[in-house]
Amino acid sequence: TSSANMSLPENWVDPLQGYAYDSFNRDALLRLAKVNKGRIVFPGGASYGLLVMPGSTKMSPEDGSLMSIEVADRIKQLVNDGATILINGFPNASPGLNNNLKANGAGNAEAKGRIIKIPYQQEKFDDLGLVRDFIVTDSTTHHAKDITWTHRTDLNFDIYFISNQQDRQRVINLSLRVANRIPEIWDPLTGEINQVKTWQNLNNRTNLILQLEPSGSCFVVLRKHAQTSSYRGKNWSEFETVKTLTGTWKVQFDSLSGGPVKPIMLRELTDWSRNEDPAIRYYSGTVDYEQSFTWNSSVKDHQKVWLDPGVFYNLATVTINGIECGISWTPPYRIDITKALHNGENELHIQITNTWANRLIGDHTPGAV
Repeated sequence: TSSANMSLPENWVDPLQGYAYDSFNRDALLRLAKVNKGRIVFPGGASYGLLVMPGSTKMSPEDGSLMSIEVADRIKQLVNDGATILINGFPNASPGLNNNLKANGAGNAEAKGRIIKIPYQQEKFDDLGLVRDFIVTDSTTHHAKDITWTHRTDLNFDIYFISNQQDRQRVINLSLRVANRIPEIWDPLTGEINQVKTWQNLNNRTNLILQLEPSGSCFVVLRKHAQTSSYRGKNWSEFETVKTLTGTWKVQFDSLSGGPVKPIMLRELTDWSRNEDPAIRYYSGTVDYEQSFTWNSSVKDHQKVWLDPGVFYNLATVTINGIECGISWTPPYRIDITKALHNGENELHIQITNTWANRLIGDHTPGAV
């Protein structure tokens, strides 16, 4: 499909708004493409309901009428076998083939498929028997921009990978072309699997509401059969602040990496790349933030306690009472600390590691340490 004729980056995210597409070359068309039950299939398992032969593009300014004899013959065979092809022009450069392809498009008894002439004026392909696989809308019911997705299917399950391309938390409405299966949310960062609490089966589709973190993603997996919808609450966890750490932080840099030898004490966490001390401002490496705090609260069996360190760059390792709780590097940043907490005094260490950028800036700054 000539990459859907996209040359601008803003058109790269879900360009067909719910229809997946691939591009393939002349060799794949001639050697590999076959038709099975009206769909064009390839040996690797890829299957397509529609083949689009576009017109002129910036990479190929000639129109669809310039077609080799081999390609025209192959298109004719695919249509005869049942394929649906959307085509810009007929091969006027190949004598005799023009009429053959037009005849197929006009109901030739030999052809099980059909040829449709561009331009195609509809916003969707429902009239061709192709309904949108993935429909995503925002709170205003309009198409939600900057949501990427892909869909893989098997006889026993369907998997959608969904990604938020904006740096803000978003709530979106999904409609998936799968019915009568319970949707599950699989977290690609933690591996956690949670069954969706509220969804709806309607018109052979699964509808649900999903919350995505800034630049976050998830898998929606549908594998367990169900005939009814579930309505038991929100499809994501909600958090409340139970304690804010207000004590003094003991901050230790690595002197072997150019940082201060002695630890510094901070009442407020700040960006060390803005510090007045060049040894801190241009530091690249790992820094240990240490603080003790008191915890006196019971945690119920179904509850978890999370630490939200706020925004940092670029990687954080959290340890409480000598127990490593996990690593964070992306929103929402929070880390489950339930297993390490105990009533009374707790010792917290957050090790932050940045990139080489600070040190490289320092190396190119006159007078820097």
